[in-house]
Amino acid sequence: PRPLPTRPGPVERALRDLWTPAVRRRLMRPRYWADWLYLRRHYDLRELDARELRLDMPVGLLPDCEGCTEVCCTGPTRVVLLRLLDVAALVDAGLQDHVTQEKPTFSPSEIEKNPALHDMVHGEAWRMLPILRQDGTRSCTLLTEDNRCGAFPSWPLSCARFPYSLDVLRARVFYAGSCRSRVQDRSAEARAREKSLVEAVVEAYNQRIRDAVLLRVARPELEELGLGRFIRW
Repeated sequence: PRPLPTRPGPVERALRDLWTPAVRRRLMRPRYWADWLYLRRHYDLRELDARELRLDMPVGLLPDCEGCTEVCCTGPTRVVLLRLLDVAALVDAGLQDHVTQEKPTFSPSEIEKNPALHDMVHGEAWRMLPILRQDGTRSCTLLTEDNRCGAFPSWPLSCARFPYSLDVLRARVFYAGSCRSRVQDRSAEARAREKSLVEAVVEAYNQRIRDAVLLRVARPELEELGLGRFIRW
């Protein structure tokens, strides 16, 4: 399935409304100067615009979810790190029991072979934010018996954009090699789906930037929204 427009629930709406110039200006207060310096060293705080990116793949290259034999929701390294917006959407959908801070450990060889996994487990978000729960078979607990997402369309941003990925340094969107179930379709419907995947890539990146700021300056508001219990402060 592809991302569909949905009406955000109350927690998601409140979280989106929290991203205001007034909140962002808190970083300029003396008490947050150390946080501001850290963010400047580790993040480009400017949000992305889809128009700035080039599509580094054949036109109309899309995942063949219906014919997929791999199931990207299953496997020891198929961990979904959640954004604050993901957690809010899952809470609104009544799926908060699938959110956990119990993270798996990976062998050095698993991390070395997977650059994306390496970046994830060494990042600040991995230390602070939760993941989607996996069962004993290392499958996402939201995966249904017919191999569909039980959270759709309230699924996480990283699921909504997969397998489209971002190379921010080269300003390009590329197709992740870990997804081998693909089709090429140049129809109008396919191009619309392609566009929605690119937009999901941009949204996932921008929410990462927002999380980095909000986790430093908006803890009281996040606690008030009920999101603090999912965060390892």
